[in-house]
Amino acid sequence: MGRLDFYKQKHTEEKDYWGVEPARRVAIYARQSVDKKDSISIETQINECKKFLNDNELFKTYEDKGFSGKNTDRPAFQQMLKDVKNGKIYKIIVYKLDRFSRSTVDFYDTYEILKNNDCAFFSVNDQFNTDTPTGRAMLGIIVVFAQLERETIQMRITDNYYSRIERDGRWPGGPAPFGCNVRKASKPPMLEYNSTEIEAVKIMYDKYYNNDNISLVRIVRDLEELGYKARKGKNFRTTLVLNVLRNPIYVIADQTLYYYFQSLNCTILNNIEDWNGQHTAHLICNKTGKKYTADYYKDCVVYLTNIQGFITSKEYIKIQNRLAKNKQMARGNKPSKMEWLAGLVKCGKCGYGIRIYSHEHKYLSCFGKSVMHECDATFSVKNITFEQLKSKVANKIQEHISDIERIHQNKKHEWSNIKIEIEKEEQDIQRLIELALQIDIKEVAEKIKEKQAHINRTKRKRYYR
Repeated sequence: MGRLDFYKQKHTEEKDYWGVEPARRVAIYARQSVDKKDSISIETQINECKKFLNDNELFKTYEDKGFSGKNTDRPAFQQMLKDVKNGKIYKIIVYKLDRFSRSTVDFYDTYEILKNNDCAFFSVNDQFNTDTPTGRAMLGIIVVFAQLERETIQMRITDNYYSRIERDGRWPGGPAPFGCNVRKASKPPMLEYNSTEIEAVKIMYDKYYNNDNISLVRIVRDLEELGYKARKGKNFRTTLVLNVLRNPIYVIADQTLYYYFQSLNCTILNNIEDWNGQHTAHLICNKTGKKYTADYYKDCVVYLTNIQGFITSKEYIKIQNRLAKNKQMARGNKPSKMEWLAGLVKCGKCGYGIRIYSHEHKYLSCFGKSVMHECDATFSVKNITFEQLKSKVANKIQEHISDIERIHQNKKHEWSNIKIEIEKEEQDIQRLIELALQIDIKEVAEKIKEKQAHINRTKRKRYYR
């Protein structure tokens, strides 16, 4: 065994086998996010990098397995940068640039560290190094394409996600809807009905469909009288009943249901011939962080599940129309002229809304007390002048509307100026990149970094001002 081989086997982080500080060496960096048949392994990357070592050139490998290149939060990567700052590394070799970083900003921040510590950078597959002006110019261009590749991968992952749920009707993730469970050890995850909860679901649909005068509150009370409980032994709430009645996960997915969702401008993944009544449907409508409501289907995606429904499409559609009609009539069904304040005033004890009445006798009614029977709060209205209250609230609302319009116009004008500033900086960067292919890159790279940093600061103005 030669001295070099012995050194590679025995050296430690701080001391070589002679007991002295080792000389500066080359770092070989390898990263693999996920083990795949068509991906390049850590071992292969390292072996390819070794071919570009000079004779008797000392090296150390830094390996990050199972880490993405979207950021620099990787243990081996951070250790390598620490060694660069401590003067232990004079060159970094990677198999391909995207193994090092997929982010333009991250790469230039890292390259700044390398430059300040006299550390060169070499990419095997891309065949360039930062010791030459042309290599430095090409480096910036390739990093841009690496980031573009990452964004393309993200889009492909989204497409694959929708392709999978369309193909096998799997549960896309998150808690199962009331009445369902995710099958244990099911791969991919599939739904099945919960025998106890589904009985409560059937009661909800039956009562609301067959009784035009029943309310959600009445359904909650009936379920409690029958001994049913929500999950974790909690009492039912009207919001849970409402979500169940709106959810098509229990509904026989036939072509009538297909045309109904089509009329709502939903994106339907499965072809119409697949809507044969053998499955139910599931809506994915939380792109904005909100669950769908009776009148909110914008950007919703609907696909067929793998379970058999028990609610007909006719029943479901009738219920949706009734829910929508009830919402439209809610404001018109006022017990008093002060009803418009209901929901804006909350009970300080239970958190439910307070209903305000001003018939012959003025009084306040807590929903948690009068309907849900979960609150014992009492209210005094002796010192309340309802007309004054109405006037003050109306004035505050108008002030708020005026402020919103003023802020909107200011932001619109401000963003227009920001866009002009960003476009100018981007044009300057493009000219600098073209110039970088012809002259020394050092000064140009500094300008590019300065311009990009200015663009980032300018964009942030839109969100933090």
